Amino acid sequence: MSDTLQKAPGVSDDTPVEAKSLDPLTEDPNYATETFDGTLARLEAATVNSKFGVPQWVLNLVETTKEKEELSAKKKKFPDEDKGIIVRIFNVIQTQTGIERLSQREDLEKRSPSYFASTWSEVKTEDITDGRALTAEFLRLSVSLDSIDPNNNALICCAAMLLDLSCKIDDFVEYVRNTCRKEIFGCCVITNDQDQLRELSGKFITDFSTEMQDIATWANGENRVGHTLSIGGESGSGKTRAALQCTKLLKGRGSNGGDDKDYLTVYIKLSKDDDQDLLHGKVASYFATREEGDAAAEFAKAKKLTNATTVDRLLGEGSEPDNERKMLRLIRARLCFEFVRRKINEITGYSVFKSKKAFKQVFFVFDEAGICPWVYRSVNQVSSEGNTLASFFNHQKEFSDNFMVVCCSTATQGLYRNMLSTQSSFDPVIMRPGRKVYEGIVEGMDDYKTRKNFIGRLVENPFFAKLVENRGCGVVAAEVVRNAVEGSPAELDTDTLTEEQKELFDSSDEEGAYSIAGSIVADQYRKSNGSSGKPVEDLKRIVATCVRALLCYPKKGYLPIVDDTNVIKMGMLSVVSSPMKDGSKDRKLEVEMSSVQLVLGAMLYGDRSLFTTNPTGRPFVLFSAPFFSLLLDSCSSSYYGGKTDASLSAFLRPLSQTAIGDYSAKVDHISVSSVLVSNERIEVPEKVQTYLRVLRELLRDNNERAFVLVNGRGTVYADLIAKSGNILFLIHCEKDAKTTTENVPTALEKMGFSGSDSPAVDSFVEPLDMSGPNLEEQIENFMAKGSQRKRKRSTAVSGTTVEYLPLLRGKLLTRLLMKELGCRIAVPVVMHRKPRSADTKEKCIKYVEKYSFQSFGWNGPAALVLVGGSIERSAIISA
Repeated sequence: MSDTLQKAPGVSDDTPVEAKSLDPLTEDPNYATETFDGTLARLEAATVNSKFGVPQWVLNLVETTKEKEELSAKKKKFPDEDKGIIVRIFNVIQTQTGIERLSQREDLEKRSPSYFASTWSEVKTEDITDGRALTAEFLRLSVSLDSIDPNNNALICCAAMLLDLSCKIDDFVEYVRNTCRKEIFGCCVITNDQDQLRELSGKFITDFSTEMQDIATWANGENRVGHTLSIGGESGSGKTRAALQCTKLLKGRGSNGGDDKDYLTVYIKLSKDDDQDLLHGKVASYFATREEGDAAAEFAKAKKLTNATTVDRLLGEGSEPDNERKMLRLIRARLCFEFVRRKINEITGYSVFKSKKAFKQVFFVFDEAGICPWVYRSVNQVSSEGNTLASFFNHQKEFSDNFMVVCCSTATQGLYRNMLSTQSSFDPVIMRPGRKVYEGIVEGMDDYKTRKNFIGRLVENPFFAKLVENRGCGVVAAEVVRNAVEGSPAELDTDTLTEEQKELFDSSDEEGAYSIAGSIVADQYRKSNGSSGKPVEDLKRIVATCVRALLCYPKKGYLPIVDDTNVIKMGMLSVVSSPMKDGSKDRKLEVEMSSVQLVLGAMLYGDRSLFTTNPTGRPFVLFSAPFFSLLLDSCSSSYYGGKTDASLSAFLRPLSQTAIGDYSAKVDHISVSSVLVSNERIEVPEKVQTYLRVLRELLRDNNERAFVLVNGRGTVYADLIAKSGNILFLIHCEKDAKTTTENVPTALEKMGFSGSDSPAVDSFVEPLDMSGPNLEEQIENFMAKGSQRKRKRSTAVSGTTVEYLPLLRGKLLTRLLMKELGCRIAVPVVMHRKPRSADTKEKCIKYVEKYSFQSFGWNGPAALVLVGGSIERSAIISA
């Protein structure tokens, strides 16, 4: 017999028909976690010829049984409960086939499990290999139908239910081995979140980072044996991906994947609603002696403990004596054990895990552990007397003798103080940013060598360069780059050209590369934040207040507390706690907001064009503008009940690498506008009145908002102009450490900063009518007088001599801006790309500190803000 059935519904036996084509049997993702009872309920509500979704468990059963030549009965006879279910299944079959009543229904309802097992064996003697056809033929023979439609998914599910009720199909391990192998992770994987697993199963490269080496050491029992592994890191850092690779890191594994079926990863994506009911009748069974069990049961009733969350909450209060806390920890750990068993049952449909051939190793991976604290604390804190999740499963010896536990969380070991107790019971690893994953995927593309010149230009876009340090973003970006570049004409091989020829035949389109890189950044960020469903203003608040929380604490000695739980959900921080090297019970807590997360946050302050438009030679300027906007927004009063208490000194000191004096002026604004980009240079005397009018109009509608303005290309004045309250920030952007010694003092002097103010400029600007019709004429006359002395040299703050006119222009424009914007102080700021080495950084700081200014209310060296690094804070936490 072929893989198609020869009888269509309603056609008698002696009527020949052509073979009926078969639809592929695939699971409906909407019912990936549906159980037997849920499927039966849907079947009873389904109408004839409706598109019935096949649940995962049915597909698994069909795929498993089609390989079985024989099945044995589960039991001698059906219990009454199963008999009732079979009656309901027969009713569904009658509805779906349009038969008023099965011809032998009375006899069928009396059949034993062995009847269905023998029917299966009979079907397997026929030449049918397709799972759908095989299952349909089993049903046809089982209920004595002349014909059946094998493409009716509802009937396929009915057949699967009869098989599940009557036959031993596979034990738990056999089922998992046959249906859940994931070659990419080198093991079998079962999960309660198939969508997430599919995302994590995409293309990636072997990661040889230090973090992965630390995980391998733990997985092989070479460090902190028996401890839970806690993998932390920001969103997209690759922590979950790393956890799912634990089995591939085990020593002694075969290289061809032939032993994948001997290993299992149970991947559970946690949610804040996950809990486990506490049944008072079971509490006594958790304890070794009857006296302890009875006492614990009475205690649970007295305290009205109903689930794991209430047990965890009582522990968190810390008011119970040590013996009661020990009892509560045991109860919580046992509830976690029951919770995991329930999850496995919901995923696989198996409630009995006893198997003939066990797995060599099982890893439990809890993702987003920080969002479900009671589970996190259950697996991390119970480390004595064998009361651990792994030990409970080891004691049962049902499907493995070796269990290990991994927690993944953006909160890692403790954004909250109450998650920090008993931290010695885990082994912490933090996934740091790195570009290797992105580079590995890109370099593996076809004909990479012929296009590497162009691809190399993509990272000239600073937004892109930082984005791809995040492993998750890097994977997406690499695929976009691959799709954009593969199939395009190969570049000219510049390695064979002379330097003169390279100038004529440079095939790398820098403008195009910058634009492509910026588009990837904009699209990826919009995609990643679109899933949160939050408005941009809400996202700004979350990011800005997180930055403020970190900056407001000294670099060492205090614990930054971030109250907004959205910070955890968005994965913005890496937090790790580690024991002190001196052997004390204290622990070191390190909190980090990486450069990647700062860049992603800064991108909220600019539209798509800011990332894609290449201002030739000035990408770092556009990179710095939204970053400074984010820093200003961290002080927006609208986030703090309308209160403004940040002085200029308090704002700059955590940011600046140079010493900042005492300034009482307030960083005073409700919010920060998106980055403004000027098409023309703001200078004097050209078009100064036009720009002052535009700024005046901007302030008229948004006087309480701070802003950052990008000056036009080729400006000799400030690259960025920013305002908050009565403070004017004049910012010079310097990306190259080699040119700092040449550019910084000259650039600041051209903004008017020197050893003293200019009485002539001050007396000229003070009476000016900024709205007057002859403003530009007055400025031109003033400058004309200055130009008459243009050959006169003036000693600048740098100790060198500069032309008088550029310094005069700078002082004049700064005073005009201060008058128009209502500012009482102008602040010189140097934004510099973070140096790669500590020595270079120290030289840069000393050089900027070398020049002190006394102009526009500022007294001291310029503020030096390094861009492209992370914000890190650490504290010592007492045990």
